[in-house]
Amino acid sequence: MNISTKQYLDGLTGKFMSREIPKPGDKLTLVMPTCRGRRHLPVGEVESVMKIGSGQCLVMVKELAKVEGMNY
Repeated sequence: MNISTKQYLDGLTGKFMSREIPKPGDKLTLVMPTCRGRRHLPVGEVESVMKIGSGQCLVMVKELAKVEGMNY
């Protein structure tokens, strides 16, 4: 599953909102815009998913890897 930089920053707390519903165990890939295009970085794995309704869900992550260049 591809995630945005905002979802990544939210995911550092252990969870983030998504319109895409992943399966537990799916790999998370950060799609980070750079001056040369986009950078795709594997950052973690989905632990569990809670459906919230109207096409949104809360994704719990196991642990996200630190990414150089992101402000924590």
